[in-house]
This record gives sequence, C-alpha cells and structure tokens, in this order.
Amino acid sequence: MKEFLIEIGVEEIPARLLEPIVTDLETEFGNWIKTARIDPDFPSDNSNLTVSGTPRRLLIQLSLPDYSQPEEQLKKGPPVHIAYDDEGRPTAALEGFRRQAGVSEEQLSTRSIDGGSYLVASWTEPGVPVEQLLKNSFEQLVFSVYLERSMRWEKNNIKFIRPLRWLLAFCDGEKFALDLGPLSSSALSHGLRFGSYDSFEPADPDDYFRIMEEQGIVFDPAERAKIIETAAHEIAANENAQPSFTPELLEEVTNLVEAPVPFMGSFAENYLRLPAPVLVETMVSHQKYIPLVEPANGRLKPFFIGVRNGGQEGMQTVREGNERVLKARLEDAEFFYQQDLKIPFEQYRERLKGVVFQEKLGSLYQKTERLAGMFEQDDQLDNSYLPAARHCKNDRVTEMVGEFPALQGVIGRIYAEKSGWPAENSRIIQQHYQPETPDSSIPQSRPG
Repeated sequence: MKEFLIEIGVEEIPARLLEPIVTDLETEFGNWIKTARIDPDFPSDNSNLTVSGTPRRLLIQLSLPDYSQPEEQLKKGPPVHIAYDDEGRPTAALEGFRRQAGVSEEQLSTRSIDGGSYLVASWTEPGVPVEQLLKNSFEQLVFSVYLERSMRWEKNNIKFIRPLRWLLAFCDGEKFALDLGPLSSSALSHGLRFGSYDSFEPADPDDYFRIMEEQGIVFDPAERAKIIETAAHEIAANENAQPSFTPELLEEVTNLVEAPVPFMGSFAENYLRLPAPVLVETMVSHQKYIPLVEPANGRLKPFFIGVRNGGQEGMQTVREGNERVLKARLEDAEFFYQQDLKIPFEQYRERLKGVVFQEKLGSLYQKTERLAGMFEQDDQLDNSYLPAARHCKNDRVTEMVGEFPALQGVIGRIYAEKSGWPAENSRIIQQHYQPETPDSSIPQSRPG
C-alpha cells in the first residue's frame, strides 16, 4: 500500500464555501480511484480516502494499492476467411493486424461477433504505479471541483476559490513531487499566523500532525464544531446561561477558524432595552458571536461567546477588542432604533412611493395598494386587517432595516406594536414574509 499525505495551502476560504469544496474534492478523488482502476470497487477495504479542510488548508489522505489493476485488452481483427488463404496460411491482412496490435500468433483467437467469425487479439495491460497515476491526474482532480465563485491571481490563468499559496506532499513518509498550477510541492508548510510554526518543514507525516496538534489545528469540521459547542455550554454555565445558536451559525463559526478557542465577552446591560432580534442580528450576522440566554425563559443576557483562532495568549486583549467592536455596533443600532421611533409607523408608507418594486409593476406603495385590494375581495377577511396590508412594507424604508435587511418584517411588527397596533395586526406584518426559506415556518393566520 502507498500512503499519501497532501496539503494544499490557500488564502482563507469563505466559511460557507469550505464544506462544498471538501465534499467535491472527496467525490472527485473517489471517482478517480475507481475509473483509474486503482480500486474499481471503491469504497472498499483495499483503499482509503479522507478529505478535510480548514479555512487555510485542504488536506487529502490516501491509502492506495501500489499499482492499478491489470486490464484485459481485446482488439478485433479481420474475418477468418480473410485472415487465412485457402491453404490455411496467414494472409497479409492477418500479418498487418498482428503487427499493429503488437501480439504474437499465440495471442490470437477466434470469436463470433455480429454473426461472423473474426480473429481477436487479447493481451493484459500491466498495472501502472499509483504514484504515476496521481501525478498525471492531480491537477485535473483539484481544478475539477465546482466553484460557485472563483479567482484568478498573479500572472497565471488558474482559477480557484482563493489563491493557492503552498503545496506539501508525502508518499510513504518521503517527500513526493506534485504540481498544482503555479505550485510545485516542497518541504514547507505553514501553521497559525504569527505563531512559532508560521513556517515549518515537517520531517514526515507524523511530524506534520504532531506540529498541527501542538498548535490546536483541527482538520475535521465535525470535531471543530464539537469543540466549539462543548466549550460554549461550559462557558455559558458559569453565568447561569445557555448558548443560543442555530446550526447555520455553528457551521459558519466552525469554518471561520482552524484552531477554535471560544471565549466569553460582555456588553452593557442598558443595551438590553433594544429589541432582542436587533441584539441577536448585531451579534450573529455582523460579528459571528453566539448570544447567551437565560435557560428558563430564553431572554438575552449581556454576554456573548466569540471564537478565537488559536491559543490563550493575549486573550484579555482579544476579549476587550471584541467588546469594543460590539459596543460600536450596538451604539449604531440604538441610534437607528431611536431615530426610527421619532416617526409614527404609519407615516413611513408615503416613502414607499420612491422605492421601485419592479420597473413594470411600480413602487412598493403600489404593491401594498394591490395587497389591500386582495384583502377587500376576500370574503373571509374583515376590513380590520386592511391597515396591515397597506403598511406591511413600511419598515423597508427605516434606518434599522437599512442596516439589518434580514430584520424586515420583524422590525415592522415591533414598530407597529410601539405605535399601539393590536398584536394580531402587528404579527401579520412579520408573517407575510414567511416562509423565508424552504424549511422555515409558514404564516399562522389567513391574513398573514
């Protein structure tokens, strides 16, 4: 068996694209193992493939047979009656076919094909060393990965998700020569930025993994997620709280770091006067923080969990820096919120006349007029819901939605409640945007 370890160093891959790239790489290499006849039955006990990744590196581990499998080759020759003359001697047609196929007369046989009798040459192509197969196919395999977006850089006409920066390869513990675009494999790898292993030369794969482990670099995204999730619960418990994060947030944070070190920060309690969705959106969408809530009622607490990339050194400085950034974000949010509340919610509707919904369909104001018309034509709805139809887009022109577009509908509900609307009518404004995704909930009322 041949044991390969290949590391592709890249500039930081966007978090949401890391998992698709790793999955596609694994698919490409798995298909290659089968089609190159290295292991036609892959996945099987005869070979092994692991592809993993962090924002800064893609790691491919292969355990493969030394050679591809021998392949039986067949080549159709002339019909028997043309291959031999009346006295059974080989004709020029047969001799020409034998020379072309490069076989001896002993490798010829007669077969029935399409109702006729033909001579057929058969021989066995020996297996090819797997190192040679990998060298020949490696670049094509990597660049066959589907990229939603790609970059060109330097003077190379190479496209990849981010610029390639280094290539490290081992075969059976020895340095292995590979090419990838502008890169040729070398003995050099890179660890965490600004650390003692910013650049290093591992002696072999064991040395490579030892150094990575020493820095806390975790290749498996599932393991990184588990580290973050476990630490978040432990940190939150110290404040009698629990972390509040969606699977999407956990996945994004997981793919933003390669050596996850969660830490807790705080913000002033007076910001809790802001609507909870605004606080959550500020922490999650802008800063990728994990909010903390009270276990009993889910109310936000003035704490958050951030995830640092590697090490405890200087953690207090990191914490204070993150707290300062969040404070500035919350100051902005509070300013927008207070400015918005100075204007009665109903008055925002006039501003919709200046917002084009669609060139041939008019403005958002005209859209709400059509919505109101639908309400009036529905015998199962009474006119008490008409204000919700007319004002459901008002928050689109508020400062808050301008800063936090994902809160459209939510802000409309909050501002309508602040203006004294009945709760049922306010909820309609939020419901009419549902479902936001194929998996999210649908409106819970007919008006919504």
